Amino acid sequence: VQGEGAFAALLETEESARARGVKPLARLSGIAVGGIPSEPYKFVPDPAAIERTIRAALADAGARPVEIGLWFPSRNGVLEMDRAESDVIRSVFGRAPRAISVKDAIGEMAASGGGQIVAACRAIAGPAGLFPEDGHPRKALVNSFGAGGNFMAAVFESVEGEAA
Repeated sequence: VQGEGAFAALLETEESARARGVKPLARLSGIAVGGIPSEPYKFVPDPAAIERTIRAALADAGARPVEIGLWFPSRNGVLEMDRAESDVIRSVFGRAPRAISVKDAIGEMAASGGGQIVAACRAIAGPAGLFPEDGHPRKALVNSFGAGGNFMAAVFESVEGEAA
């Protein structure tokens, strides 16, 4: 389902934010991009490329799969891509982390990846009341896969409890 809208995410160094007296919502602790050759505007469900990208983001963050408490899937309604992503998540994690699918709510658009980042940072920075049964997750995985064989995975980490 196509959607419209815009999102903005300010990425700055923690040092810069803290110098301004601002406590960051979250830390980008790992990111990876990958892809495979493809026709423009074609989604390519390549499980091996998706898995390489996710594992590379986890490695960049120094995070083990068990540390990821929340997953923001790229799920956008392209059934083959959605299935491939879910299969890879089960392969990497055994059991998928709790998921929030932003694109189910706002549709697919160029800015939806920004929406996922905003939602992930707010979710892991939020109070434990968001997830009262077991507290809130400290790390989130955000996947965003685009047409043309492009894959991105990022790990965000809560900075809660750290001094401003």
